[in-house]
Amino acid sequence: MISADAALELASRSQRIITVMIVLLCAVGCHSGALRNGRPSVSDHVAGRFGVAIGEQESSGEPLLPPGVDLEDGVSEDEAVQTALWNNAAYQELLAQLGFTDAQLLNAGLISDPQFMLYLPIGPKVIETFGYQAVDALWLQPIRVRAAELDLDQVTESMVQNGLNVIRDARQAHAELVRATQAEKVSREAAELQRAIADLAAKRLAAGDISELEVTTSEVAALQAEAAAKRAVHDAEIARGQLRTLLGLTLTSDAVEAAAEAAEIASLSLSESSESGLLNLALAGRPDLRAAEIGIESAQERLNLARHQFMNLDAV
Repeated sequence: MISADAALELASRSQRIITVMIVLLCAVGCHSGALRNGRPSVSDHVAGRFGVAIGEQESSGEPLLPPGVDLEDGVSEDEAVQTALWNNAAYQELLAQLGFTDAQLLNAGLISDPQFMLYLPIGPKVIETFGYQAVDALWLQPIRVRAAELDLDQVTESMVQNGLNVIRDARQAHAELVRATQAEKVSREAAELQRAIADLAAKRLAAGDISELEVTTSEVAALQAEAAAKRAVHDAEIARGQLRTLLGLTLTSDAVEAAAEAAEIASLSLSESSESGLLNLALAGRPDLRAAEIGIESAQERLNLARHQFMNLDAV
């Protein structure tokens, strides 16, 4: 038999233990994962490679020009790259994945709140209180968070590679517009010259200096030059539209003209570098390759998580 004092002491000790468990469970249930913003990280990586950062996220939907960019005097290659990183619609859509992956990381750090059930003393049954907490969530949470962090790192590296692709496409589109504009100018001059030759041939025919066949030949050459000039104008408009779309500018915006710049010849000395060294350097500088490596690490973490999720453990 247990004395009354011993029973009271046991009840008091049990009450203190239950109170401590309730406080711990509530603290665990209120725990949340760390929130990370991958956009500044992507911007830093891109800026570290090319000195150009991506723009801040805006919800207005209107194109924004980076500081120091003026499209009225012609778009230089650097201005095209900056504007594309700020406004390219496809790249901005991809950057939105960072927010979803960040939310997944936050969700991975969350633990379900403890559940409490209260039974009122109806009839001879005394009051009873039960609390349940998923114990498996406590020791599986670090694995979930690690896998979510790797997912976010993978998406970040992918966004860096996509940013480099945007820079490459902007440079190519700018160079294509410069070429098409110069080709249009040359074609117009050639058409005017051929037309002048055809007019001169017509005057010589009237003076009896040449035959009608020579005049016909000159007229055909003039018509061909005019057709080539029209094609050049059409090609320039296509190149201008492609650059405008790549820069994220609206169709109602002012005409985009590419400003030609002096070409710089890049040289690379291969005498001191071996083929394997250059290959390792190229692989180390590829964000898409790093994203694939991180994806493998994330898959391994999720495999480890699946191995431990064979049962559910609850604390009562």
